[in-house]
Amino acid sequence: GEVIGNYFKDNGGDAIDLCRSDIYIDGNLMEGSGDKGVSVGEESNPIIVNNLIRMCEIGIASKDRSNPLIINNTIVENNNGIDEEPLSNIDIILSARTANRVLRYGDRIVSFIPGVSTKNLLPDLPAKIRHYSIN
Repeated sequence: GEVIGNYFKDNGGDAIDLCRSDIYIDGNLMEGSGDKGVSVGEESNPIIVNNLIRMCEIGIASKDRSNPLIINNTIVENNNGIDEEPLSNIDIILSARTANRVLRYGDRIVSFIPGVSTKNLLPDLPAKIRHYSIN
């Protein structure tokens, strides 16, 4: 299935909540969700491309053996940009621009400084997330 070109505003919970889904999510605006812009759970394998996710509690969260592929999204002004819980595997391609307060990667909480790339700041993070930067 696919979720393309929608506007989700001020949802009480998640804008998009996935369970056992292999879905393509492209060109959506998710704004002001009370919980997550995209919640990826229960062994889902979505491709999340070219979305704007802003002013949510969490931009994208992955859990429960899910494997999202996150490509060229803009994730800004969230309390937590991307949250990967154990038994999940996030792959980020290209640079997601972000001005979130934190990025949680597994058990690590990583705070960002605007304009600083994590590639040089945090060499111990896995390669799949090193190129994630703030501009």
